[in-house]
Amino acid sequence: DIDSQIGRIFEKLCGEWLDSNYAVIERGQWWGRIDETDVDIDIVAKVSDEHKVIHTILSECKFRRKPMGFSTYNTLVSRSKSAKFTENIIFMLFSASGFEEELCEFAEDSGVILVDGKTLMGDSEPPILFK
Repeated sequence: DIDSQIGRIFEKLCGEWLDSNYAVIERGQWWGRIDETDVDIDIVAKVSDEHKVIHTILSECKFRRKPMGFSTYNTLVSRSKSAKFTENIIFMLFSASGFEEELCEFAEDSGVILVDGKTLMGDSEPPILFK
């Protein structure tokens, strides 16, 4: 259906944005099974910091009409554990419609990176990955 097509196009846009704003070494997706259900992580990217330490960005990309909430973050964390991503993880969420306030506050305190539609379109600076 059209929503899934738009979702795939949005995922591609998010991946290209990531490539153009950070030192991405490689980028792909992850697919697996959790409780007999096929699941995926939209973007899995390896990036290097200024000390040549490799970090893994795990991202979900949502093109929806409402702001993203905690459920998407919780799903990403659960899938990352199933995929056995454990070291130097950076969680990054992409949402065309922004984020719920509670998620914004949590992200600020926990280091989760939020990228909204305005940032994707270049209207604001990309978030800093390594602080």
